[in-house]
Amino acid sequence: MGSVARNHVTFQATGFNTTEDLEEFINPCNFGKDVAEWLITELEGKVPNIDPEVGQEDFGWYFTFTGNTGKEYNFFVGQYGDEGWLAFFKRSLGLFEFLFWFWKKREISRDDLMVFNQIFKQSERVSDVKWHYRDDFMKGNEDVYSDAP
Repeated sequence: MGSVARNHVTFQATGFNTTEDLEEFINPCNFGKDVAEWLITELEGKVPNIDPEVGQEDFGWYFTFTGNTGKEYNFFVGQYGDEGWLAFFKRSLGLFEFLFWFWKKREISRDDLMVFNQIFKQSERVSDVKWHYRDDFMKGNEDVYSDAP
């Protein structure tokens, strides 16, 4: 895959809601809000800007942050399997980039991903962290991973 960073990460975690459907969920079992909120707290002081509000989508929850490279990203997280979590990153596109599909500008900086990797590795709540290339993961090749982006 060359210099492209792995931007899909699976992990195990304890202490987050995986059983109680909340009234605010747009889908049953739409867990991950507390994971996103925890990460926002952990990121404070480690990245230049974080939107403290989490949003919800069909898969789970997301928030927006500005990485140390100055680029804006969306971080998505949702429950994956019975006890695990899946998170992935997408580069936020400005109108010009969106209209002209500057695909290379959508790459996620490995340095920005390493901030998350460090949080996961240092937390007692998180274990079994596996970073995947998007294409491998989407094809079901979950056994192809690394312990870093």
